[in-house]
Amino acid sequence: MNRLKKISHGCPSEFWDSEAINNECHKWDGEDGILEEMIQGFEALKTLDGHHNWKIGQIKKEIDWEKIKLLQKKYKKGMKLFVKYFPNLLD
Repeated sequence: MNRLKKISHGCPSEFWDSEAINNECHKWDGEDGILEEMIQGFEALKTLDGHHNWKIGQIKKEIDWEKIKLLQKKYKKGMKLFVKYFPNLLD
């Protein structure tokens, strides 16, 4: 997913900022843009998947439920954005 930020893709018109200088599409591919939120969603899934692989009675460390909730929130938001903007990721 990180590779998508490095490849030149079109910018959905709703994220075009004609007043921005040097990166008119910062809302799409910027540091806090939509692509970054999608990336965070996939990374959250990878982390959450590690938690699901624990065997009953063999939990190696105490579960941080607040962290789990935050990861689930990032995952859900990232996947919702991925589904919505998937066509914009294709060249």
